[in-house]
Amino acid sequence: MGVKHVGVVACSAEGAALCYGTICSEGRARLGEHAHPEITMHTHPLARYMGCIRAGDWRGVADLMLSSARKVADAGATFAISPDNTIHQAFELVAAESPIPWLNIARVVVEEASRAAYRRLGILGTRFLMEGPVYVEAARERGLATLTPDARDRERVNTIILDELVYGVLLEPSRAYFHDLIDRLAERGCDAVVLGCTEIPLIVEPDRASLPTLDSTRLLARAALRYAIEPDAGLIVPPLRTAERGSGGEDIGVGVGAIIVDEGGRLFLARRGPKAKNERGLWEFPGGAVERGERLADALRREMREEYGVEIEVGELLDVVDHILPDEHQHWVSPTFVCRIVSGTPVIREPEKCAAIGWFAPQEVPSELTRISRENLTNYQTRRCNLFTPPARPTS
Repeated sequence: MGVKHVGVVACSAEGAALCYGTICSEGRARLGEHAHPEITMHTHPLARYMGCIRAGDWRGVADLMLSSARKVADAGATFAISPDNTIHQAFELVAAESPIPWLNIARVVVEEASRAAYRRLGILGTRFLMEGPVYVEAARERGLATLTPDARDRERVNTIILDELVYGVLLEPSRAYFHDLIDRLAERGCDAVVLGCTEIPLIVEPDRASLPTLDSTRLLARAALRYAIEPDAGLIVPPLRTAERGSGGEDIGVGVGAIIVDEGGRLFLARRGPKAKNERGLWEFPGGAVERGERLADALRREMREEYGVEIEVGELLDVVDHILPDEHQHWVSPTFVCRIVSGTPVIREPEKCAAIGWFAPQEVPSELTRISRENLTNYQTRRCNLFTPPARPTS
C-alpha cells in the first residue's frame, strides 16, 4: 500500500495551519525532496464550534466534525485528524459514526508523555479543555496524573487563546504570562506541560519553559505522518462499526450494567439525558460500552468512575440480556452485575448523557425504564441474588 491520504478536520485556522505545515515540511525527511502525503482539509467556521461548545452541546460539535470527516473521506482521505484539543470531548460520538479511522490528539500526546517517563502532566488549553475529561481520561489509561491551573488562571488562559492566539496575535505580556504559569505548574509537582491548545505552541518557547513541553499540534502532525507512511503505525482508532468497539450497530455491541444496592436495599438509577444515543428521558441501571481488550468488571468500574465519580465492588452476574433496537439499527448484548459502592457519593459528571440520579426501593422504581432495565429489575426481584444485602439484625 502506498502513502495514505491524510484528512484534516480543522477547527481554528492558526492551529490547523501549523499542523498542516508540519506534515508538509517534515515529509521531506521521510519521503524525499518536496514530498509529503496527500492532504485534504475541511473546516466549518470557528463560530459554529464555539456556539456548541459554550452551550455544552457536544452532539452538535460531533455533527460538525462528522460533516468535515465525510467531506475529506469523499475526497479520498483514508484517515482523519483534528488539530484541536477542545473538540475531542466529542471524539467518542465522532468515532461511532465516522466513515474513516482517526488519530486522537490526546492519546498521541499521552503516548509521548509515557514514552518519556513523565508522571504528572500540567494541562494548558481552553477553559473547556482544562475543565473537561479529554486529557484526564487519556492520562488515566496510561497511569499518569494531570494538573490544571486554578480557576482564575484557567479563565485568563482561555481569554488569551480566544481573543489573541486564534487570530495569530502574539503579545509579549501573554508570552511572559504563559511562561510564569508553567513555572507555577512545575512548583506544584508537574514534570511536563501539555500545550493542549493547538495555538499555544505559537507563543510558548520550549527553550525558555521551565518544564518539558508536549506540543500537541506538532505531535499530532508527526503521528499522522508516521501513520500515512508506515503500514502498522499505532494509535489509530478505527470507525466504531465493529463488535470489538462495542457499537451495537452493524455488528453486535457489548455493554455492561450495574444494579447497585445500598445498605438499605435501595437501587441506584440514572435518567438518560437529552444527548443519549437512544431511549432518552428513561430511567436505567447505569453502565456502558465495553472497550476492546477490557474485562467486563473493569469496564463497569471505569464507567461508574467516569460518569458518577464512585468506586464500586462488582458482585455476581445477574443476567445477560439482548437489547435490540430495530429502528436505530442497534443490537447490544448486555451482562448485568449486582454491585455496591465502596467509596464516593454519586454525582452527575456527564450531564449531556444523564439528566438525574436517585436511589429507589425496589417497589418504588419509576415505571419509565429502558427496555433492558425492565428485564434487569424483573430478574433481580425474582432471584434476589444481591450478595451485598446486609445480614438481618437479630431479634431481641
